[in-house]
Amino acid sequence: MSFLIVLIGVIADRLMPALSEQRSDAWFHAAYREIYLRLPHDNAWPGLLLAAIAVLIPALVTWSVLWLVYQAFPLLAYVLGLVVFIFMLGPRGLFAELQAYREAVARGNAQQVMAHAAELLAPLPVPEDPQVRTRLVISRLLVLAGRRLFGVIFWYVVLGPTGAVMFRAADILRHHAEVDSEATRDAARQLYGVLEWAPSRILAGTYALAGSFDDAMAERRACYAESSGHFFEMNEDILACTGRGALAFAEQLDEVGELDAANNLLFRALVIWLAVLALLSLIGWT
Repeated sequence: MSFLIVLIGVIADRLMPALSEQRSDAWFHAAYREIYLRLPHDNAWPGLLLAAIAVLIPALVTWSVLWLVYQAFPLLAYVLGLVVFIFMLGPRGLFAELQAYREAVARGNAQQVMAHAAELLAPLPVPEDPQVRTRLVISRLLVLAGRRLFGVIFWYVVLGPTGAVMFRAADILRHHAEVDSEATRDAARQLYGVLEWAPSRILAGTYALAGSFDDAMAERRACYAESSGHFFEMNEDILACTGRGALAFAEQLDEVGELDAANNLLFRALVIWLAVLALLSLIGWT
């Protein structure tokens, strides 16, 4: 059943771009404010505990609601699980954003190119050089793929809708939480890093399989050699480095060609994940 839900959800995400307008993290902002106002606001409470509470509460609420529905209407529970999965993807469609940027580049619309790039790269500044800008956008998309799509798939397969909500809540918390504790913000980043560790490593390996394997592994080794962070702080760097290596850009490719290559790499990676998930479903592991 996990495979069918993931397959339908991914197809809906790609074919129904209007979903991006409905997927908002406002629900988490409102819920988190209510939770946080009722928690102690001093350093006596470990930041990790506060972050874990903020992430686990929406996950447990999701589990409770789906469990109650399943007791009376099992089929409806699966439908609700599909809805939860679809709304945990995003908030914006990954392939839709890539395509929008590509079309702006192809048309030569500098204003739209800068606008799309600013949205994707925020809070980083947008480079003026076209090739540098496009390659930075591609690196960002390789990272966002783990955050918006593959990480959600991984945790949905592992823990069902509860896992998808937990992963999404952790991601939102580390970026947008209105907290007055630096310890809680740091803990939120650590918590998300731990949750992202496994899917990011699997996705990096998928990039290598879907592209230039030797170049991808060389870039990955270089990334490990140059990094001095904790294991949970390297996730996004590994995705970006391995993905860029897997693309192995040739000098003759223009911006549109590089964007098409990135789109193809992401699509092949998604197909590999779906194929593996289908196999696991056939042998009864999901």
